[in-house]
Amino acid sequence: MAIVKDNILLQLVEGSLGDMITIYVRNGQIIMAKKRGPSTFPPSFAQLLARLKMKIAVALAKEMIKDPEVKAAFAAQAGPGQNAFNMAVKHAFSLPIVQEAELPPPKKNTPPPQRDGAKDLFTQENSLLPENLLHGFTQFREIG
Repeated sequence: MAIVKDNILLQLVEGSLGDMITIYVRNGQIIMAKKRGPSTFPPSFAQLLARLKMKIAVALAKEMIKDPEVKAAFAAQAGPGQNAFNMAVKHAFSLPIVQEAELPPPKKNTPPPQRDGAKDLFTQENSLLPENLLHGFTQFREIG
């Protein structure tokens, strides 16, 4: 990692240059560093759980914004740089179905199975009905 000083060309540049270096600004200083590669370690249990929760939240948010009234309500809540989808993901992430999601315990000496928890939501017994998605969020029920 190198801190760049008094370089006119790099003052306006941020991002990656090829597969070699990344230029970014942190605390007002321009920093050049070797570009990170993918991790060589398998993801931890906590990382897998966080990924599963995010997949579920995104799937729920996509279903929620299919309704134009709900999408408009989320868009009204959005601040600068945000949109209805961002707000829907934020709301969906706080729902009990996401917060109570669990991964099965890992078995000894076997890698965890590759499962997509979001696909499990679309089964017949876990149907994504609008009244289930907006449970506990009374602000949207007043629209219309």
